[in-house]
Amino acid sequence: MKLPILFLALADAKIDLAKYQADYEIWTLNDYYRVFPGLLPDRIFEIHRGINIEELQSQCRFPGDYRKVYNESGAQIVTRHFQGFENERIFPLETAVETFGPSFFVASTSYMFALAIMEGYHDITLEGIHLTCGDQHDYMTHGMLRNIDAARARNIEVRIPGNHESRWREQAKTIKDEWREVYG
Repeated sequence: MKLPILFLALADAKIDLAKYQADYEIWTLNDYYRVFPGLLPDRIFEIHRGINIEELQSQCRFPGDYRKVYNESGAQIVTRHFQGFENERIFPLETAVETFGPSFFVASTSYMFALAIMEGYHDITLEGIHLTCGDQHDYMTHGMLRNIDAARARNIEVRIPGNHESRWREQAKTIKDEWREVYG
Protein backbone atom coordinates (compact mmCIF):
# COMPACT_ATOMS: atom_id res chain seq x y z
CA MET A 1 0.00 0.00 0.00
CA LYS A 2 1.24 3.46 -0.89
CA LEU A 3 1.97 6.01 1.82
CA PRO A 4 -0.39 8.96 2.16
CA ILE A 5 0.77 12.12 0.39
CA LEU A 6 1.17 15.61 1.79
CA PHE A 7 0.72 18.28 -0.89
CA LEU A 8 2.82 21.03 0.66
CA ALA A 9 2.32 24.53 -0.70
CA LEU A 10 4.01 27.68 0.51
CA ALA A 11 1.35 29.88 2.13
CA ASP A 12 2.06 28.82 5.72
CA ALA A 13 5.59 28.46 7.05
CA LYS A 14 4.26 27.33 10.46
CA ILE A 15 3.13 23.90 9.29
CA ASP A 16 4.34 21.18 11.65
CA LEU A 17 6.22 18.99 9.17
CA ALA A 18 7.33 16.58 11.92
CA LYS A 19 3.88 15.01 11.96
CA TYR A 20 4.21 14.14 8.25
CA GLN A 21 7.86 13.36 7.57
CA ALA A 22 7.93 9.73 8.72
CA ASP A 23 4.57 8.51 7.45
CA TYR A 24 3.86 10.57 4.32
CA GLU A 25 5.36 11.21 0.93
CA ILE A 26 5.87 14.94 0.68
CA TRP A 27 5.14 16.54 -2.68
CA THR A 28 5.89 20.24 -2.95
CA LEU A 29 6.50 22.89 -5.56
CA ASN A 30 8.62 25.70 -6.89
CA ASP A 31 10.93 27.35 -4.35
CA TYR A 32 9.79 25.31 -1.35
CA TYR A 33 13.23 25.61 0.25
CA ARG A 34 12.66 29.36 0.79
CA VAL A 35 9.78 28.56 3.18
CA PHE A 36 10.93 25.14 4.41
CA PRO A 37 14.75 25.16 4.50
CA GLY A 38 16.26 21.74 4.96
CA LEU A 39 13.16 19.89 3.75
CA LEU A 40 13.94 16.83 1.63
CA PRO A 41 10.69 16.25 -0.27
CA ASP A 42 9.88 13.17 -2.30
CA ARG A 43 8.71 15.15 -5.34
CA ILE A 44 9.03 18.74 -6.48
CA PHE A 45 6.58 19.98 -9.10
CA GLU A 46 8.14 22.64 -11.34
CA ILE A 47 5.56 22.79 -14.08
CA HIS A 48 6.01 26.39 -15.21
CA ARG A 49 7.13 26.91 -18.78
CA GLY A 50 9.71 29.56 -19.57
CA ILE A 51 10.18 30.59 -15.96
CA ASN A 52 12.01 33.92 -15.59
CA ILE A 53 14.22 33.22 -12.58
CA GLU A 54 15.85 36.67 -12.56
CA GLU A 55 12.47 38.40 -12.28
CA LEU A 56 11.30 36.00 -9.56
CA GLN A 57 14.57 36.41 -7.64
CA SER A 58 14.01 40.19 -7.64
CA GLN A 59 10.74 39.38 -5.79
CA CYS A 60 12.69 37.27 -3.21
CA ARG A 61 11.66 34.01 -4.87
CA PHE A 62 14.04 31.17 -5.87
CA PRO A 63 16.98 32.36 -3.71
CA GLY A 64 20.41 30.96 -4.50
CA ASP A 65 20.94 28.17 -7.02
CA TYR A 66 17.53 26.49 -7.18
CA ARG A 67 18.79 23.90 -9.70
CA LYS A 68 21.45 22.77 -7.24
CA VAL A 69 18.91 22.64 -4.39
CA TYR A 70 16.53 20.57 -6.52
CA ASN A 71 19.26 18.16 -7.61
CA GLU A 72 20.68 17.76 -4.10
CA SER A 73 17.24 17.18 -2.57
CA GLY A 74 17.10 13.65 -3.96
CA ALA A 75 13.50 14.35 -4.98
CA GLN A 76 11.93 13.45 -8.26
CA ILE A 77 11.52 16.73 -10.17
CA VAL A 78 8.24 16.72 -12.11
CA THR A 79 8.23 19.09 -15.08
CA ARG A 80 6.12 19.63 -18.20
CA HIS A 81 9.14 19.90 -20.48
CA PHE A 82 12.79 18.87 -20.20
CA GLN A 83 14.77 21.22 -17.95
CA GLY A 84 17.86 19.10 -17.37
CA PHE A 85 17.45 18.13 -13.71
CA GLU A 86 19.21 14.98 -12.49
CA ASN A 87 16.07 13.18 -11.35
CA GLU A 88 13.60 14.72 -13.79
CA ARG A 89 10.29 13.21 -14.81
CA ILE A 90 8.22 14.73 -17.58
CA PHE A 91 4.58 14.95 -16.56
CA PRO A 92 2.37 12.85 -18.91
CA LEU A 93 0.27 15.85 -19.95
CA GLU A 94 -1.38 14.33 -23.02
CA THR A 95 -2.62 11.32 -21.07
CA ALA A 96 -3.70 13.49 -18.15
CA VAL A 97 -5.66 15.89 -20.37
CA GLU A 98 -7.37 12.92 -22.05
CA THR A 99 -8.28 11.58 -18.60
CA PHE A 100 -9.30 14.78 -16.80
CA GLY A 101 -9.90 17.41 -19.52
CA PRO A 102 -7.96 20.66 -20.00
CA SER A 103 -9.95 22.65 -17.41
CA PHE A 104 -8.60 20.35 -14.66
CA PHE A 105 -5.18 22.05 -14.83
CA VAL A 106 -5.18 25.49 -13.21
CA ALA A 107 -2.27 25.34 -10.74
CA SER A 108 0.73 23.23 -9.76
CA THR A 109 -1.46 21.32 -7.32
CA SER A 110 -3.64 20.22 -10.25
CA TYR A 111 -0.65 18.33 -11.62
CA MET A 112 -0.10 16.82 -8.18
CA PHE A 113 -3.72 15.65 -8.03
CA ALA A 114 -3.60 14.20 -11.53
CA LEU A 115 -0.41 12.24 -10.89
CA ALA A 116 -1.62 10.97 -7.52
CA ILE A 117 -4.87 9.76 -9.10
CA MET A 118 -3.11 8.18 -12.09
CA GLU A 119 -0.60 6.41 -9.82
CA GLY A 120 -3.27 4.98 -7.53
CA TYR A 121 -2.73 6.86 -4.27
CA HIS A 122 -5.58 6.68 -1.75
CA ASP A 123 -4.89 9.42 0.78
CA ILE A 124 -3.97 13.09 0.23
CA THR A 125 -3.58 15.93 2.72
CA LEU A 126 -3.27 19.54 1.58
CA GLU A 127 -1.32 22.05 3.67
CA GLY A 128 -0.20 25.59 2.92
CA ILE A 129 -2.86 26.36 0.29
CA HIS A 130 -4.97 29.38 1.18
CA LEU A 131 -6.48 30.73 -2.09
CA THR A 132 -7.45 34.15 -0.85
CA CYS A 133 -10.39 35.84 -2.55
CA GLY A 134 -9.88 38.82 -4.82
CA ASP A 135 -6.47 38.04 -6.28
CA GLN A 136 -4.88 35.66 -8.78
CA HIS A 137 -6.35 32.75 -6.84
CA ASP A 138 -9.90 33.59 -7.94
CA TYR A 139 -9.43 31.48 -11.04
CA MET A 140 -7.75 28.69 -9.07
CA THR A 141 -10.58 28.20 -6.58
CA HIS A 142 -12.94 26.44 -8.97
CA GLY A 143 -10.06 24.34 -10.30
CA MET A 144 -8.96 23.31 -6.82
CA LEU A 145 -12.50 22.26 -5.94
CA ARG A 146 -12.73 20.27 -9.19
CA ASN A 147 -9.41 18.58 -8.35
CA ILE A 148 -10.62 17.66 -4.86
CA ASP A 149 -13.96 16.39 -6.15
CA ALA A 150 -12.26 14.31 -8.88
CA ALA A 151 -10.05 12.63 -6.28
CA ARG A 152 -12.96 11.95 -3.94
CA ALA A 153 -15.03 10.55 -6.83
CA ARG A 154 -12.25 7.96 -7.17
CA ASN A 155 -12.48 7.06 -3.46
CA ILE A 156 -9.36 8.99 -2.51
CA GLU A 157 -9.44 10.48 0.97
CA VAL A 158 -8.67 14.21 0.72
CA ARG A 159 -7.95 16.07 3.96
CA ILE A 160 -7.67 19.82 4.25
CA PRO A 161 -6.85 20.95 7.79
CA GLY A 162 -8.61 24.08 9.00
CA ASN A 163 -11.67 25.57 7.37
CA HIS A 164 -10.08 26.19 3.96
CA GLU A 165 -12.33 23.90 1.95
CA SER A 166 -15.58 25.34 3.32
CA ARG A 167 -14.25 28.87 2.70
CA TRP A 168 -13.28 27.93 -0.88
CA ARG A 169 -16.74 26.50 -1.52
CA GLU A 170 -18.34 29.73 -0.25
CA GLN A 171 -15.84 31.85 -2.13
CA ALA A 172 -16.52 29.95 -5.38
CA LYS A 173 -20.09 31.24 -5.34
CA THR A 174 -18.88 34.86 -5.56
CA ILE A 175 -16.13 34.55 -8.16
CA LYS A 176 -16.59 36.27 -11.49
CA ASP A 177 -18.45 34.31 -14.14
CA GLU A 178 -15.55 34.79 -16.57
CA TRP A 179 -13.42 32.38 -14.50
CA ARG A 180 -16.19 29.78 -14.48
CA GLU A 181 -16.34 29.90 -18.28
CA VAL A 182 -12.60 29.49 -18.71
CA TYR A 183 -12.05 26.91 -16.00
CA GLY A 184 -15.29 24.98 -15.92
